[in-house]
Amino acid sequence: MGVESTIRSDVLYKTIIRDMRKFYSRDFNLNTMFIKRKRYKCDQYYFLCLKEYLSTRFGEFGQSVFVEAPEVDGGIRPST
Repeated sequence: MGVESTIRSDVLYKTIIRDMRKFYSRDFNLNTMFIKRKRYKCDQYYFLCLKEYLSTRFGEFGQSVFVEAPEVDGGIRPST
């Protein structure tokens, strides 16, 4: 059999998702300046920026998404 010229669907989906992740990551950082400001902020600052980004970028849909920082219990993770 010769060399197959079609792209496998899993490779195609992976490439599309990687491109989408890059686009939204850059867009998030440009709109919220998260990368430059995160150093001096609390751990929940990411969730505040995410909430702001979703409501700004996606309007009503972004406001309906529930984003909340996870509760941290003294920094101790439960053992599994």
